[in-house]
Parts: sequence; structure tokens; C-alpha cells
Amino acid sequence: MTPDIIDGKYRVIREVGSGGMAHVYRAINMSSRKVVAVKMLKEEYLNDREFLRRFEREAKASLALSHENIVRAYGVGDDNGVPYIVLEYVEGKTLKDLIQESPGGHLSVQQAIGICSQILDALSYAHAHGIIHRDVKPQNVIVTNRGKAKLADFGIAREVTASTVTFSGKNVHRHLPLRDAHRHRPLHRRHHGGHGAHAPFGDAYPAPGAEPCRPPRPQRHRAPSH
Repeated sequence: MTPDIIDGKYRVIREVGSGGMAHVYRAINMSSRKVVAVKMLKEEYLNDREFLRRFEREAKASLALSHENIVRAYGVGDDNGVPYIVLEYVEGKTLKDLIQESPGGHLSVQQAIGICSQILDALSYAHAHGIIHRDVKPQNVIVTNRGKAKLADFGIAREVTASTVTFSGKNVHRHLPLRDAHRHRPLHRRHHGGHGAHAPFGDAYPAPGAEPCRPPRPQRHRAPSH
């Protein structure tokens, strides 16, 4: 059942999505009149520690990042025991829907390069701030009518530094220290693009178990023997 008011602060306009663990509502902040997206954990998962941890990871990652190609988080809260995240409302389509609606089920090369470049910028920024998304796929990319791509859903993101989020609004660490990033292992290639980089060009994906894309090895040339 769609709520009318969330936490006494957000008036719900309509439900705009429902994923594996959460409902997403388009809502109006009743004090600022700003349109936002409110992502609420489904009630059936309130006692599931794994889903609660995943929701907290998404909140921490989203609050730590501020980039034009990442869906921005404004805050977190708790509505009668149900945690929620307040996010930027992005008017657009998922990359998956955009591909399916394109002629022949493929984007043009120009479109694909533009979207991939924006998402790689977002991933580079996230990695520089100690966060690895780990779930880059067309369903988690929103593209506006003007072609702006936004990376969303940091639910299974991994961070290289520890921080704490409580949904009561206290003890929320919004930024991860850059000085700690160099202490950790280099990121695997697949987190920069990997398999997800194939998807914007159409429905052709690498075969299961295929190796991530790697640059060709330099060729060694032996001097001719005399």
C-alpha cells in the first residue's frame, strides 16, 4: 500500500518503481517543496539483517558521493521503523529501457560512447572516494531526455574505509577520507567497466565466465639472426 506521507516530511505523489528490496516513490518535500525520490525498504525485510546491511551500504555510499553522473542522496530517515533514503529525482529512463526502445534494440555508437564516458567518469570518482559500485548494469543507469547519464543503486557497493549510518539522522558520515584510499588494493578492471561496458551497445553480453576486457599485450620483436 502506497503511503500518503512519509515521516511527516514527504508527501507521496506516486510509486515510480519497486525493486528486489525497496519501493521508490516520487514525493514532495513539504518544507522546501522540492521533488525528490524516497526509497523505502520493503517491510518484509525489516528483520532481515542482510537486506538491512545492504540498505545501509547504499545510504553510506550515496551520501559520500557528489557527482553529476551519480544519483545524489540528500539524507536518510526512519518512518515508524521503516528506513528510507531521500534521493535526487531524475526524470528519465533506465538504460535498459532506452536500449529496448531504440531501433533494432541498439543505441547508436555516438550515444553508447557518450553514456559509457559519463558512467566511467562516475565510477572513477567513486573509486577515488573509496567506493566500488559492483553492480553496474543498464537497469542501474538512468538517462535523461537530454542524454545525461546517472549511476544509481549502490546497494552492494563495497567501501575501502569504514563509516557509520543510522537512519535516525545521527552519526551519518557523509565523506570517506581520501588519504586512506592508497592503503588498499588496486581495483580490479571489471569495476571500471568490465562486462557492463558491453551493454550500452545493445543486447549482446559476454558469455558467462568470459574474461573482462584487457588491453592487448605489447608485441616483442626479435632482431633478425645473421
